[in-house]
Amino acid sequence: KNLKETIFEVSTELFLDHGYDKVDMKMIANNCNIAVGTLYNYYKNKKELYMSIIEESWNKTFLKLKDLSSLKITQKEKIAMVISIIYKDIEKRRGIGKELLNNGMTELSKDQRLKDFHIKLISNVENIIKPLEKIDAFKNDKIIDRKISEILLASSVILIQSHFNQKDENIKFLNTLLDSFIK
Repeated sequence: KNLKETIFEVSTELFLDHGYDKVDMKMIANNCNIAVGTLYNYYKNKKELYMSIIEESWNKTFLKLKDLSSLKITQKEKIAMVISIIYKDIEKRRGIGKELLNNGMTELSKDQRLKDFHIKLISNVENIIKPLEKIDAFKNDKIIDRKISEILLASSVILIQSHFNQKDENIKFLNTLLDSFIK
């Protein structure tokens, strides 16, 4: 394997196991069996490395969501697949990327790439929800699709954290939640 791949994989596991705040470049270097200086040849700091992990991880999700657009199925079936893909991908990440929904992390929340990914994620879900006819209570809400997208994403994170051993029930709950907004 090349060293950059090793750094990427080891860093991903460390962030998964310990969270962003508890991982530092020295820990990453030690776990890669390289000098810290060598690590800086590949990534200028921890934030850059973390952002590259976020970007690659979510880009894979975006590709899956994009592939849904060509399927000849109903919008409701697409939404069910969107919910399943997002839920399972968030679950697989074990918390990496939750900063996309949380503006509280000072160092990361100021990074424009994180803000851009947040917008990209919401708009990907929003574009799939947009064609669905909403119930009368929400017909005049110009940003209802964004609100629904944000609710689905945030709820996925919460359900994974709170009810981690109930994947199928959680996905069913999210689908039922969405159904309460549409005709």
